[in-house]
Amino acid sequence: MLVSVITSVYNGEKYLWEAVNSILTQTYQNFEYIIVNDGSTDGTRAILDSIRDPRVRVIHLERNQGTSIARNTAVEHAKGEWIAVQDADDISLPHRLAEQVKYIQSHPWLVGACSQIQCFPEDGSVNSEHVQGTERYHNGFLTYDQLDRERFHGCPVATPTIMFSKAAFMQAGKYDPGVPVVEDYDFVLFRLFQVGRIEVIPQALYRYRVRNNSVSRADSLRTQNLINWIALRGVQNICFYNLGRKLKVLIIGSKAAYEHLQAHVIPGLGFSVYGCTSNFYTPAHEIQQLISQNWIDAVLVLDHDQSEGFVERMEQSGLRLNHQIFRVYTMFN
Repeated sequence: MLVSVITSVYNGEKYLWEAVNSILTQTYQNFEYIIVNDGSTDGTRAILDSIRDPRVRVIHLERNQGTSIARNTAVEHAKGEWIAVQDADDISLPHRLAEQVKYIQSHPWLVGACSQIQCFPEDGSVNSEHVQGTERYHNGFLTYDQLDRERFHGCPVATPTIMFSKAAFMQAGKYDPGVPVVEDYDFVLFRLFQVGRIEVIPQALYRYRVRNNSVSRADSLRTQNLINWIALRGVQNICFYNLGRKLKVLIIGSKAAYEHLQAHVIPGLGFSVYGCTSNFYTPAHEIQQLISQNWIDAVLVLDHDQSEGFVERMEQSGLRLNHQIFRVYTMFN
């Protein structure tokens, strides 16, 4: 089985060779490696042009066009029926491809297989709790059902570990060029997920480099907004695709959280907001009545100390997570 490994890189000279070498030293040998230089202005081009391994094909884009276009370009040039992603600053363990191929061949119904990860800090400035938390979260979900339960709330898999079917990639509509960051969250957990089943191999096959987490609050909020927009677009297009009108929602969360969501995310989706409340003790029968009388279609439950308890009570009453009740990630509590 020929595997096409793809890497998109923009100004990645610092860690690029380490990433490339981790693929070239794989125990599985039946692969090609397509690297797309997305208009880098540092020493990336020189590093790539120095590679003499015949399994490697380099494509230079003359200007930066974004990860989605670069990855789409790589897949379009791929000869393999299965595609493995390798990020330009991470490391694949030597047996990664072999284990993923073996897993996919023994689970022929899958369109994609991820793996667990080993996290390590970029340098001493990275908080160790952040590293451990990242690894713990991404290694906590394995089955299709577990991923399905979490995917509207966050990204439960380490998406750079994905190996996916090229046919499923085409059917899913490729990576969305309109998503500037977290494009892999959109592709893996929504586009590809709708085509077929994805699972996580229960062993670490990939070393994920955790960068300094001291980004500005403004950047963090922009990323949160995009994650929310992708997830809620998924709610609209997947769970209520045949509604034929605006999706009517009740929002439950802290005042700061729902005001931020209403100001920065909801307008881009065209939802109709029935109301907002910070009462996490709203009785289940009141929610059920609003739904049965068509006042609302769904409840968006924003992250809060009390949100898990609320969702648990709603499920005990017969409402279903990711059908009528949706958890929404937020930085506000």
